[in-house]
Amino acid sequence: MAAEPIVCPTDEVDSATPMTKVLSLYKFVPVADTILLQSQLRELGAKHGVLGRLLVAPEGLNGTISSDSTETTGVDTFLEELAQDERFSSGVQFHRAEIPSSTRTFNRFSVQLRKEIVTLKQPDLCDPNQVKGVYVSSPAEWNALLLDPECVVLDTRNDYEVELGTFRNAINPNTEAFTEFPEFVQKTLDPSKHRKVAMFCTGGIRCEKASSYMLKSGFEKVYHLKGGIEGYLDNVDEQESLWDGECFVFDYRVAVGHGNKLGSYTRCFVCRGILSKEDCLLPSFVKGYTCKHCVDMPEERRSGKLDRQRQFERQGMDQFRVFVPKSEAERIRAEKLQRKEEAREREKAKPKKKAAAAVQQQSDHEDYVRQS
Repeated sequence: MAAEPIVCPTDEVDSATPMTKVLSLYKFVPVADTILLQSQLRELGAKHGVLGRLLVAPEGLNGTISSDSTETTGVDTFLEELAQDERFSSGVQFHRAEIPSSTRTFNRFSVQLRKEIVTLKQPDLCDPNQVKGVYVSSPAEWNALLLDPECVVLDTRNDYEVELGTFRNAINPNTEAFTEFPEFVQKTLDPSKHRKVAMFCTGGIRCEKASSYMLKSGFEKVYHLKGGIEGYLDNVDEQESLWDGECFVFDYRVAVGHGNKLGSYTRCFVCRGILSKEDCLLPSFVKGYTCKHCVDMPEERRSGKLDRQRQFERQGMDQFRVFVPKSEAERIRAEKLQRKEEAREREKAKPKKKAAAAVQQQSDHEDYVRQS
């Protein structure tokens, strides 16, 4: 089997290109009636025609939603009606982006109940509704912290996210899950020595919890990037940026760059591994079947996961963006069209073949009767 490259839709976007609005949002606020809020949000999502995934917990709300930018209802009207709830009337933290509609973000809308909207498992040492770090709002202020030799800057994301990109001078805790962050702090940092700490994550939510944890653990000055990496990439002049690489995001965009433009990474729908352009050119990559992360996966495990790739393709959500020259892509498309045409011709010929076979069968039968 050979990989089937397709051109990434992100490089050529004009005013006529249909766009999708994507809204990442969260708010830490006490929620006593989580089941009721879940039901209300489901109704709100259906009413405004949004897709996405929201998490509800006693500590607040977190998630990402999307809608067609041409619709009169969608993420904006959803947000407006959400603000009518007293708990969210002062607003929520959110980041907005627009991407080509050919790159779908979600295929349905769901609202799920959780113990935490972002899991840290430190209930006694972490409550952003009580205490959290100081927001750093402007790229200039954040750059100053990155260049401050007395400031320890922490990337609170997981190692697979950090691989795609991070800030200059930032420390990678090398965690596989956010729940490992407290252990990293306990083993690596000392409140008496590290008096000034700054941290960042994708959209800001993990830092709300991480900064709360560090303040309650005795650290004196704790800062965190408001709006996260996505907010920084939206507002910083690329010439002044101290960000290197791309930023992993938790939807089918996979990664974004400066200006939150769609990035160059894709994902394997079999194992969910992140793939670069170069990874998609390796012999181990076969679209919808294997990649460098799962090439050794047992066949019995793979067969079940293949159904997921087929489902996404049926829904128009094939997100394998393998970058190839346009001439090569055009050749591949032409071959694909030719195969489809040949298949149609074969289908047309089937009735004739069946009729010919029936005539032959009748003739053979008559010969047999005469000879007997």
